[in-house]
Amino acid sequence: MLHRGAVLFFIAIIAVVFGFTKVGNAGIFFASASERDNRIESSAKRSLFFKTDLKDDLITVRSRDGIVILTGTVADESHKLLAQKTVEKLRGVKSVDNQLRLEGERTEKNSDGTLSVKW
Repeated sequence: MLHRGAVLFFIAIIAVVFGFTKVGNAGIFFASASERDNRIESSAKRSLFFKTDLKDDLITVRSRDGIVILTGTVADESHKLLAQKTVEKLRGVKSVDNQLRLEGERTEKNSDGTLSVKW
């Protein structure tokens, strides 16, 4: 039977070999929140749909603790759903807040969106 210290040492070695970043009381974690969020954002941008079908759309992907917010404009209504479904399938994504708008779509009156003034 292995000593507790030897078991922890063995787990630490496995963590280093497989790229885990933290071994703690709560278990082994694959990556810190910011590393996971960076990976989610870059994976979305590198995905096939973002590189092909969504390449002409102005989409910003921001992730915080696995919660992704999509903002910007798309040329077609179907692109909103495509962007959301693509991001939802990425590893580490907990939820997606799809705030994408159609090109030329106006923001709601009295919203926190952009204000315009006629002179």
